[in-house]
Amino acid sequence: MDQPPAYSPQAISDILPIYRPPDCSSHIRVYKLRQKTPDTQILTLLDDTPIYNIKTRSTGGFMNRKPHVVISQGTENATVLAEAKFDNLGTGTTIYYPRPPRTQLLDLEDSRMQLLKTTIDGHSHWWQPHPGNKCVVELTNDTEEMVARFLYSSPDIARTGSTISRQESAGSIKDASSKETDVGELSVVEALAGVEMGLEEILCSAVVVIERFKRRAANMIKNGAAIKQGPGWGMSVSFGVL
Repeated sequence: MDQPPAYSPQAISDILPIYRPPDCSSHIRVYKLRQKTPDTQILTLLDDTPIYNIKTRSTGGFMNRKPHVVISQGTENATVLAEAKFDNLGTGTTIYYPRPPRTQLLDLEDSRMQLLKTTIDGHSHWWQPHPGNKCVVELTNDTEEMVARFLYSSPDIARTGSTISRQESAGSIKDASSKETDVGELSVVEALAGVEMGLEEILCSAVVVIERFKRRAANMIKNGAAIKQGPGWGMSVSFGVL
């Protein structure tokens, strides 16, 4: 039987709030997320102006309290903007912002749909992959308005979370730039982003959500291989991203 066509998302410019200004396209800010090395990413504007630098770490065990994701601004003496940690024995994620001190939680409300509830600018929001197209991850508010959308650059990256392997990146410095990979684009409706703090929370939570989905995809692939090999193969599960 033929498969139904994949969901094609409506242009985000067509679903702006009803009070949108006439020149609505200029009120959607678009960012690019790029993978530079296996454990570093960069979030830029479309003209490649850097916004955030992202450093990721693998889990270090139950007693290791180091963050799994560190988001900073600036290239020299970078200022830490946010740090995120995935629960080792749960499904939650905590993002900590040092200035002003505050925390933002990502709570898994529906594991099957991967529905993640968070608070942005003091209001409830939800991140979720679109059921009809796993290349699309959407952020909606409590009135079901589209606030932001992340679109993966390819179905393979959306399915596996894979961008640059350590083996691929182990080349010469001359080839290093060619190993950079576009992970996807993030579009934000400025009219719904709130004040500057709200935009900051949208961008940081988007980066953390995409990293969470990346780790979840890797775990599912790893665990699937372990099951195929039988119990003697062994399994390693990071519960915080399942």
